[in-house]
Amino acid sequence: MAEEIALVDSSTTENFIDQETIKKLKLSTKKLETGLQNIDGTFNKARQITHYLNLLVSHRTKKNSEHFYLTDLGSD
Repeated sequence: MAEEIALVDSSTTENFIDQETIKKLKLSTKKLETGLQNIDGTFNKARQITHYLNLLVSHRTKKNSEHFYLTDLGSD
């Protein structure tokens, strides 16, 4: 089991995780049925988003399983 502490506020309505973090933590991903693009129809730096994974997110006593879409977040 891997644990990583993070604080992210990108004002997005979805959750994203960097592809390098996936490699570093050796997490497995699932393929989306259809790829995702940015809200304005453009592609992300890593091109179309094609994979996701579910992560357990905990805050104090609450725990939720959340979708995270795999992409290139650069140095963020």
